Amino acid sequence: MSTAARALLLLVALRFVAHALYVPAYEGPDEPFHLAHGERFVDPAIVASIASHPCSADLQKAIGCAPFGSAPAEWNVLGARASRPLDGWRPASPRERARDARGPAGEDARAPVANYEYHQPPGYYAVLPLLPVADLVTKLLAMRLFSVLLVLLALVALRTVLPDRAFCAALVVLLIPGAAESLARCANDPAVFLWSAIVMWALHRRVATPWLALLAALGPLCKLTAIPIVALIVLWTFFNRPRVHALLVALASLAFLPLQWLRGFAWGGTVELNAARAPFHETFAQSAVGLARSGYTFAKTAFWLGEWSFFRAPIWLLVLVAIFIIAAVVSLQRRKAVEWKPHIGALIVATGATLWWFISHRLFWGDWGGVGGWYAWAWFPWLAVAAHELFTIRRGRALFIAGALLVIVANVAWFVAAHHIYAK
Repeated sequence: MSTAARALLLLVALRFVAHALYVPAYEGPDEPFHLAHGERFVDPAIVASIASHPCSADLQKAIGCAPFGSAPAEWNVLGARASRPLDGWRPASPRERARDARGPAGEDARAPVANYEYHQPPGYYAVLPLLPVADLVTKLLAMRLFSVLLVLLALVALRTVLPDRAFCAALVVLLIPGAAESLARCANDPAVFLWSAIVMWALHRRVATPWLALLAALGPLCKLTAIPIVALIVLWTFFNRPRVHALLVALASLAFLPLQWLRGFAWGGTVELNAARAPFHETFAQSAVGLARSGYTFAKTAFWLGEWSFFRAPIWLLVLVAIFIIAAVVSLQRRKAVEWKPHIGALIVATGATLWWFISHRLFWGDWGGVGGWYAWAWFPWLAVAAHELFTIRRGRALFIAGALLVIVANVAWFVAAHHIYAK
């Protein structure tokens, strides 16, 4: 590993740890609900019913504890009124959550509310019973640091697959604010990130088919966003091994279905397909505009989310990012004689699944655009390897320098905006 790669790896580690410590408790997207879901593996009494998995009053009281940062977050998403019954419950839209969180003063919002992360497979959350702490805020911090550890382990595996220059480029991309927002939090995306890196290592080393089948089984047990990379494993096996091996890997990848079924969920536990849907009364043109808005929001929040206070990136910064992306795309050249079919197949699956998710999100939440780009970061090890294997870049040194400068500017802007919110 070159000196530059070591320095960048250290910067990524410091950036992620600093993020885990600086961001106030529960400001990470969906953190209270992920922690509540994990708590059910520790203390079943926290969850009233396997059908609803509500966030407990105890967990919501923990919001009042001193955060890791200098002050509480701007608003508390678990402060939403809990008057709606759990039976037939429909999640509020982001606007409704914000409105309810700032509801009438003195209202008791500590009653359990339904947890929209209750469907998640158990892979990531199994570590919670091993934590020797009882305080929920301390557990949250421990889970954030555990997520950072998973990311760093993944980068060790990824280094064995990518050459030094490509690895350095990947590390610079990981310094984008959205990467830490997505991965240095209490959520199961870092587990998929690590699994994805191990898959890339396994395919690079051409490990035996039983190991590929095991990996295909483990990914969806962490999160269903692993499915596009499962498709990559199946397609790689199909093109490089006997067809029966690909069938074995495909069958192994379905291991999460009976587990989720035993937990009471259809469709692998996909939350949008296991709850009542909001009414859908739109013209085709309105839906097309809404779909475009969801795509823009997904891309923007992958770069900069603004945590759960949703503080926004400056417009000038988004314009600079768009210009850089256009310059990078124009500089791409396709490599010849590469094994491109598995990557292209996985990209088709990922694109189709993302579009389906945009539409399902609209049906479930009742609004377009509220889709977080943090899901894409779980695929980053695969996307980095795919980009290296499919393309070369002209003027790579100039783009690397420009990208590094852009990352520096973005981080300064992010911390300035965050300090304005958190240091009140």
